[in-house]
Amino acid sequence: MAFFQEVMGMHLPADLIQEVTARTEGWLVGLQLLAFSLQAGAHPATLLQETSGEQRYILDYLTEVVLRQQPQKVQTFLLSTCMLERLTASLCDALTQHTDSQQMLQRLEQANLFVVALDSKRQWYRYHALFAQALHYQLGTSQVLIIPIGLVGLWASWDD
Repeated sequence: MAFFQEVMGMHLPADLIQEVTARTEGWLVGLQLLAFSLQAGAHPATLLQETSGEQRYILDYLTEVVLRQQPQKVQTFLLSTCMLERLTASLCDALTQHTDSQQMLQRLEQANLFVVALDSKRQWYRYHALFAQALHYQLGTSQVLIIPIGLVGLWASWDD
């Protein structure tokens, strides 16, 4: 709430700010990009609808500043695994047909690249919701099939 009021000079309903903060998972840049959207003329009532990885400013930031700045191997890994709600190394290895997914997941988490460990053993991870949505969008617009056809049903029935 303090960010919108004190930094951006915007007075929004507390329940709206709480919901937007929850949807952005407290990601400050995401909040700032949404504030820019409001400054550009978006109506506060539509702010919740715009809080997604496909919102123009958020999508541009996550695509241009985050995804495209990564090495090709990282980009391929992210796009190959973005459809998963939860990630584990063995599942990612099967999807990517590599054997280094545990190291990749740990590096992504350590680099604060929108990967969150779900357990203390760092066996299960997930992508930040907005980042996952942006990756889904990118995957949908990609001209390249990232995942081998034989592995399409694998993640749906995975039990690790």
